[in-house]
Amino acid sequence: LIRTDAGWQVRTSQGASPLEATIVIVCTGTTDHVGISLASLSMRRTRGQSTWLNDSSLSGLRTIIGGTAYAVPGEGRVLIGSTYDDRDQSTPDPRCDASNVERFARTLGYSPSEWHPPCEPASVGFRWNTADRLPLIGPLPDEAAALSRRSDLARNERLALPYHEG
Repeated sequence: LIRTDAGWQVRTSQGASPLEATIVIVCTGTTDHVGISLASLSMRRTRGQSTWLNDSSLSGLRTIIGGTAYAVPGEGRVLIGSTYDDRDQSTPDPRCDASNVERFARTLGYSPSEWHPPCEPASVGFRWNTADRLPLIGPLPDEAAALSRRSDLARNERLALPYHEG
């Protein structure tokens, strides 16, 4: 992602013809691969694991359930989850499946110690989060410009932070 006089140029790693746009929406947790720094935004990478429940008593589920765990109907089974931790492990962990089942049991009003439906790992994924877990929406700060003006910005809180145009 390269800033130009006309806006932005998007280049691929394969060297395809660049795309040009006046506005770019960055939908990613990290911008390391696009050449823009987000160091000031305090992002953290978290791991989540989801679990397949193979319980025939839930086979009629037709809607998503949300609570301390979520449930999404699938083909003859239900996807539940998800854990939230800081580990780098990309392989499924049976303890995470147990955690998902326990939290979903509480969501349904069951005792986690008494409800043990058959389950299997679904997937492990990684996502980027802010400290409050909310998405970042709005213009992207121009960290290089802010650093070059840091003494002025530190002295005057009414000065606007510099943002990337478009």
